[in-house]
Amino acid sequence: MQSDDGNAYFAPINSCVRPICSLHGAALMTVEGLGGKKQGYSTVQQNLAQANGSQCGFCSVGMVMSISAALSEKVDAKEMETR
Repeated sequence: MQSDDGNAYFAPINSCVRPICSLHGAALMTVEGLGGKKQGYSTVQQNLAQANGSQCGFCSVGMVMSISAALSEKVDAKEMETR
């Protein structure tokens, strides 16, 4: 995504209800862009798997993307709890 001042930022979106046309001009990163079998998994993906934190194929992806976005914004743990 891009802010009004032109700086890029990482923001999770609800892909189930987000019209694709609303992403025109935005960079889109999927969970595959964070990591995978060939390039290696991201720290969030590794930790979720090692802690048996996976859910269904949709929920786990959403958790990984939301946690990764919060970490990229340097959100503290207390704020994460309220999101």
